[in-house]
Amino acid sequence: MGSPWAIAIVLTGVAAGYLPWLLYPERTTFFFYTIVLTPFLVLAFVSMLGAVLGRADDPPQRRRLGRALVIVVLTMIVLVSALFLPLWTGAPIPVEFLRLHYWLPGWV
Repeated sequence: MGSPWAIAIVLTGVAAGYLPWLLYPERTTFFFYTIVLTPFLVLAFVSMLGAVLGRADDPPQRRRLGRALVIVVLTMIVLVSALFLPLWTGAPIPVEFLRLHYWLPGWV
């Protein structure tokens, strides 16, 4: 896990990129708007995974549990990414499959 200052800087970057959008909930948000936010989200996520994984001097049982949780989370990320890959690549897809991706009302 990183130092508290490093984590604070990463979370400040996430907040600076995301919080302004809360002022305009009725505005349509497009996926490419998150490009500025992505590096900070990745850094925050990696810091969180490091905290879950634990330090090298933690008890072995704690490390095994942390490793299992990290594997589950990364597997879920790969599966959700596979679901969204056709949209990201612009592949032709049926309308029904497209509607499966509209999880929030602002995504329509």
